[in-house]
Order: sequence, then structure tokens, then C-alpha cells
Amino acid sequence: MSEELVGLIPKKTKEDAVHRFKEEQMLYEKFGKEGMTLYMKIDGKRTLAEILTGTGMDEEKMMGMLNEMEKLGMVKIFTVFELEAEEEQK
Repeated sequence: MSEELVGLIPKKTKEDAVHRFKEEQMLYEKFGKEGMTLYMKIDGKRTLAEILTGTGMDEEKMMGMLNEMEKLGMVKIFTVFELEAEEEQK
């Protein structure tokens, strides 16, 4: 497992329910159950390392799926420091 996965946290973007449903449908068509399992593990708190361990997925495959989710605007990947700074600003 890559060390940098420990310091990265994916977070779902805020979208309306209809838009999110359409994106989830595209994700399922492209990656199947594995893609949906990965998406459901994203809670804005777990690191990529924790998600990788929790899914049992291959790292390269997981990163490919996450890159696709980022392209679709479904998730954004933050460093732990970025999220801490965001929380401090609230």
C-alpha cells in the first residue's frame, strides 16, 4: 500500500438527489458492485488507506475508480491538512 494513501481523504460532493442518482447509475454501469461499494465507503472521514483495507480492493483498481469519480464530480480528494484547515474555518 502506498504511504500517501494514509494522508488522503475522499469526500462526496454535495449534489441534489436526482443528480447523485444519475451519477451512481453511471458508476454502477461502469464498475458494477465494486464501484458502488467503494462509493458507499466514502464518508469524508476515512482515509484512502482505510477504505482500501475495508474494501479489499486492489490499490490500482481503487485509484482508477476514484479518478473516474473525480472526473464526474462525485468526489474530491483532500489531504488531511486541507480538511483540518476547512474545519478550523467553520
